[in-house]
Amino acid sequence: MITQSAALPEIGAAIGDGRFELLGKLGEGGMSCVFHARDHQLGRELALKLLLPRYLGRPEREQRLINEAMYLSTLQGHPNIVELCDWGRLRGLAGPTGPNGHDWPWLSTELLRGEALDLLLARTKIEAARVIDIAAQVASGLAACHERGVVHRDATPSNVFVLEGGAVKLFDFSHAGELDGPKLVAGAQGRLTGVHDTPGTLGYMGPEQAAKAPAEPSMDVFGFGVLLFEMITRRNPFAQFADRDAFIVAQREGQLEVPRLHAWAYEVPEELAAIVGDCTLRSSAERPTMAEVSRRLQALGAGS
Repeated sequence: MITQSAALPEIGAAIGDGRFELLGKLGEGGMSCVFHARDHQLGRELALKLLLPRYLGRPEREQRLINEAMYLSTLQGHPNIVELCDWGRLRGLAGPTGPNGHDWPWLSTELLRGEALDLLLARTKIEAARVIDIAAQVASGLAACHERGVVHRDATPSNVFVLEGGAVKLFDFSHAGELDGPKLVAGAQGRLTGVHDTPGTLGYMGPEQAAKAPAEPSMDVFGFGVLLFEMITRRNPFAQFADRDAFIVAQREGQLEVPRLHAWAYEVPEELAAIVGDCTLRSSAERPTMAEVSRRLQALGAGS
């Protein structure tokens, strides 16, 4: 662990031996902070992600950011997944008592122009054809993740970016896991998820994810079904929960069901409602694959 106080660098600072110039702050989550930066080595502006200081020296947290870079490197080139630029460790930021020779894990991705889906949903109702279009692009990205052995585990509106030109990109793989990872219980040696950790976001985790099961594609299918429900209704089906732990317990113990979509939006096409229902089935084995969902949405979009 860090024994001397470390802090995030200030806007305007040059870090990484002058490689990165911090131009602004794009956002901060539970585990990391993302800066708008100029990379003088690559000669471009990008998004620079740094682990939060309180997690420096915690191997499982540092490994999650390193894994995120590894996952993105295997997903390079897909039009619906953010592009990795580079990754590594910055020296000297954590102070003289920092871990690993004073290294601070980082990764950088392309700088996305537009807005996150959650902001778009808060601002306006999306017309049906555009809902199908956005959903089809997200489904294509998730299907590609599964094909290449990665489970996102956090495909929420805040992690879907709608570009100015209309394209959609999935980003933030900080909760992601790998399909060929160890099938161990939470807290077991060799698994990053601790006994008290549950990777995912309130309102989007299916029963098996709430139960801390190892990463499986069905987790993304459930989360995608909730995402699609929310795009159509502008409401999360589990909006009654304000407490994350209470939601996890209720979902794990089988107390929750996603409402029928037509109870909230009767005008929605039957096939679109069926996709939401199929994706959010409690039994993970009964849910379709993301590849199947992608095909259904593409067909629906072509038909409309």
